[in-house]
Amino acid sequence: MVDIYRDVGYFLERKSLRRDGRIKKLMFWLIVFIVSVIPVSGHTQSVALAEVDSLLEAKRHYRFAKEYDKNRMYEDAIVEYQKSLSFKADNPNVYYDLANLLYRLERYHEAQQQCFRCLELDSTFVVAHYLLALLWHKAANYDSAIVEFEKTIALDPSYIQIHRTLADLYRYKGWDEKALRQYLRTAEMDGGGSQEKNFQLFSHLGNLFANRGFVAEAISCYRHALIFKQDEQLLEKLARLQLKSRFYRGALDTYLTLAEGNATNSQIFLKIADISLKLGATDKAIFALKRLADLRPTDPEPLCHLAEIYLQQGKFETAKTYIDRGLAVDQDNPHLYVLKGEYHKKKGAKEIALICFKKALSDSTWGKYAQQMIWEIQPPLTEEEQLRREFFSRGKRKVQ
Repeated sequence: MVDIYRDVGYFLERKSLRRDGRIKKLMFWLIVFIVSVIPVSGHTQSVALAEVDSLLEAKRHYRFAKEYDKNRMYEDAIVEYQKSLSFKADNPNVYYDLANLLYRLERYHEAQQQCFRCLELDSTFVVAHYLLALLWHKAANYDSAIVEFEKTIALDPSYIQIHRTLADLYRYKGWDEKALRQYLRTAEMDGGGSQEKNFQLFSHLGNLFANRGFVAEAISCYRHALIFKQDEQLLEKLARLQLKSRFYRGALDTYLTLAEGNATNSQIFLKIADISLKLGATDKAIFALKRLADLRPTDPEPLCHLAEIYLQQGKFETAKTYIDRGLAVDQDNPHLYVLKGEYHKKKGAKEIALICFKKALSDSTWGKYAQQMIWEIQPPLTEEEQLRREFFSRGKRKVQ
């Protein structure tokens, strides 16, 4: 019988008949008529009438609340939500809508209480779990936020943005394995995300793989992230990882990319030079060393390496230019004197070469090499020759 009363109430409400006082009277007498026709006890009739009236009042105030909310009359909306609940306190939708409004008004504690009441009535109310998770996150209660986010995606796995947030929280908590799985799941679900979001996603994945020692996977993720955004810090991470794994050609390409946007960063050009020399990539080494020589005008090392390369290529005069530039910066540099000695040796000026090599003999690094070069020009005496010279030397002293 209660259903009959409810149906009548709904019908009248849909037709908006209750706006008029006369129609209210008509509705009242219609309900009285139905009650008089259907034989029920007086107590049951009064309970039923009260139930119908409460339900209608609750719906009316709920409708008003939604309209006020829509028109940004927020305080009036709150009052109407509360009136609706005073007539019918078991509607989870009203609690959620009130919580949502309070959240938007930044009245977080009140919003949280309404979420709790909503979920007490319906523990599967997925958006209430999501809103509660956001509230816990706002309060920096990340453990509780994680619980609510997990409940949300358990009820509705299609919440892509939650998967990403949950992965970030796992990473923040240091739960790398869970974060890694969650980021991978996010990558599978959200292939069409924004450029920035995809960049962040694959960057985090790369970091997690790198932390767990999965170098190839980390490199792959970093490269994928760089498709969405060229980032200097990530390029440096990628280059270091490639060097660590002895993937020198990949590291060289990465440092060359870095150099395009960092024409004044000497460290980048130093890396390019070192790797290029290791790989025998002479052209790239020359490019980096020349840039280093310009960036570090008081550093003789780039000039030494350039002179070395040009001597090996047979470009002796070009090599001499860099040797002279180096000695102008550091006139006692043993490496430059060795190179100058080699230049004169190749040009056939052996006496000058000997003078240059001798200037490097006292150096711990280049002394042995300088001695070898001297012996190539002036081979050391054999023991027999040394004895013969000593014999004739003693004879000369006796004659004198």
